[in-house]
Amino acid sequence: MDTMLPSTHTDTPEQSQPFSPFDPAIITTLENLIAPGGRARVSPYTESAQFQILFGDVPEPQRRHDSARRILEANEARIDALAQYWVNFSQQGKHFMQADYDSTDFRDMYLAYYCTTNVSKIQLSLLDLVRVAALKEAHLRVLDVGVGTGTTLLGLMDFFILWACVCDLYGASFPIQSLAFTGIDCSSGNLTYAKDMALAYATTLAQRAHGQASSPDPAESLLTHVEQWTGAACWHQHDLSQEPYQDEPVNLIFASNVLNELQRQQGSGGTHLKSLIANLPAGGAAIIIEPGAEKETRTLMAWRRQLIAGYPHIQPLGGCANDLSPEKLQACDCCWNARRESLHQTLLYARFRQTAAKYAEDKRALNNFENNLLSWSYALLQARDDAQLPAEINQITIETGQQWTKESPLHLAYIGSYRGKEKTVELSSSHKNGKIHETADEWIEFIKFCPAHYSGTRAVTLWRVNGAVIPPIRYGGRVTQLLILKGALSCG
Repeated sequence: MDTMLPSTHTDTPEQSQPFSPFDPAIITTLENLIAPGGRARVSPYTESAQFQILFGDVPEPQRRHDSARRILEANEARIDALAQYWVNFSQQGKHFMQADYDSTDFRDMYLAYYCTTNVSKIQLSLLDLVRVAALKEAHLRVLDVGVGTGTTLLGLMDFFILWACVCDLYGASFPIQSLAFTGIDCSSGNLTYAKDMALAYATTLAQRAHGQASSPDPAESLLTHVEQWTGAACWHQHDLSQEPYQDEPVNLIFASNVLNELQRQQGSGGTHLKSLIANLPAGGAAIIIEPGAEKETRTLMAWRRQLIAGYPHIQPLGGCANDLSPEKLQACDCCWNARRESLHQTLLYARFRQTAAKYAEDKRALNNFENNLLSWSYALLQARDDAQLPAEINQITIETGQQWTKESPLHLAYIGSYRGKEKTVELSSSHKNGKIHETADEWIEFIKFCPAHYSGTRAVTLWRVNGAVIPPIRYGGRVTQLLILKGALSCG
């Protein structure tokens, strides 16, 4: 079923130049809805679907907070059992095995804990695609590799609801007219579970749309169309580690927390995933998401470099090394460029963490502010015609110990920050007259940048001047002036 979505935009006489759906104002508003105050949050629709599957009950729309608390208290024993399951799983190294996916307890644990964070990662990654105008296909044919508990479907549909509403707010035409979603997984249990999640989510949308049926606003029909897209999703059992997937052509691919499992298995899963992406039509895109741990991040970056080296028409998107040829991207193989963001914890997620903390220490922040609970690595890729390939820029040559001045060439794309306590050689910028000296052992905030643009460099790291406040820097954002940062740590 490929339901068409009518435009919710009506031109007005005074509007001579309507907004594009990729206008910076629309992107900023969309980002504020997805992550208000810099904290990603899931929608009530996703939360209700979680409650329905886990507890057979959903919060009341009019008294949502109190109703959700009541449901959680009534199911305290179930949450306790799932939390203990997660603690045991975590203490054993968080190795996802095939046997886990055959367990209902495992899937329920995954839904209660990982779904909230993974939906947010999906949506923030989609936002990056919109930021570079890479979701222009009017008729989307989506393939989700490794459906798990249906997380990708929830994140995608929620994202489109928000994007369409923001487009309507600005009088822009929403670019997506129809959507056909297909999910594949090697586990029949996962497919059944994801299908149930899709049904629960569609039911939530239908109830919401029914309550707004009397509204004359054409934008309200969006919920009905997204409900139909969700209900029409197809689910197929397929083991990508054993054989390539060959079905209807698609133009948007998701593979969330799949690559590391494919790499561990005896088979050609990683190669088959490359082939899927290589067969995307011009303009088609792929989002590959992996955990933010060092090993998984570096594995993904090396895999991405191999992919674009083997298929030159596949180009990386975003702010990380998207304008260099594959042979100049050796630094990617050892780059730990995991992204970290804060999360607005839902009542379910917070209750789960608090319960798990009774059985194992949780050193992460329990508050809702700057908690960095989201940690992931990802690759955004797009198939392009030869004529669309970006002009390549030259790498910059620097050496360890080189001083930075106002005239020094800069190509700094932000990929993260961390705090450390160590003695370093300080390479001061020009306002310190280029003085070089060693700092004492102290806590330092290090700012990491993509090293690919610097020849022979594996890492480019600067640190914050004491007493200065670094303005917000978006992941992948470019830094053009070194006013409150010092130094460069690089090693060949």
